Amino acid sequence: MRLIKRKGPFKMIEMLLEELTVQEVAELKRQYQRISVLTHRSMDLPGFRLRQKKTPNIYVDLPLDEVFGRFRDTVRNEIRRTERMEGFAVKLPDYDYERAYSLYCDFEFSQSRAPISIDDFKEYQLACAYLNGRLLSVVSFYQSGDKIRVRSIFSSRLAVKDDPELYKAIGFATKRLIYEICKYAQSSGAKLVDLASINLTDPAKEPIARFKSGFGAKIEDEYQYIYVSNIMRWAEYFAGLRAKLKVTLHGKNKK
Repeated sequence: MRLIKRKGPFKMIEMLLEELTVQEVAELKRQYQRISVLTHRSMDLPGFRLRQKKTPNIYVDLPLDEVFGRFRDTVRNEIRRTERMEGFAVKLPDYDYERAYSLYCDFEFSQSRAPISIDDFKEYQLACAYLNGRLLSVVSFYQSGDKIRVRSIFSSRLAVKDDPELYKAIGFATKRLIYEICKYAQSSGAKLVDLASINLTDPAKEPIARFKSGFGAKIEDEYQYIYVSNIMRWAEYFAGLRAKLKVTLHGKNKK
């Protein structure tokens, strides 16, 4: 999957779960000021810096009951509970981008992160869980060939901490969405669902690491290669300052 963006005079491209030849890289560097290549395979890309991380991949090229059987016992039980929740529904794909984006922005700002634009958000597919019409949780994702990768996982849980039953239901719903994406992957010819980078050493990231570790995924390497032209480095520096200011102002307006 390729995402091409333009910001002012600058052209950028994200290549998601793709592999490149040296000749293709040279041509891209002539066209774009920023190039990001995310892949599961190590490559030799001159002029790119490398970020190497771990990622949990759920292999779905098996019968569905075997895929589900690899989930942790508690995860399977919580998914089954959603099947008995009155008023619970899953939409995949869901096209209510405006509603999902509103929840996404609230979720990102609550954790002092600047959200991506609505236009960028609409590049991804959505799996959404509802309870009596209320949006509980969302998983955005994309498919590139025979691979699906999660882009973001967000929910309304941070706004319902005073309602423990609803808080638990949101956790169950999010796990159900991962299962539904596995089913969707099989129907679309994908062989794996990549849950996106996992940090197994940072205590602050332990809750999301524990969540991603509950689906019987194989922890493998991911490689992100990044090329940024000199003029683009300055543009990104000032863009980062604007993003921080946006988060700060949003926090002040909430008070």
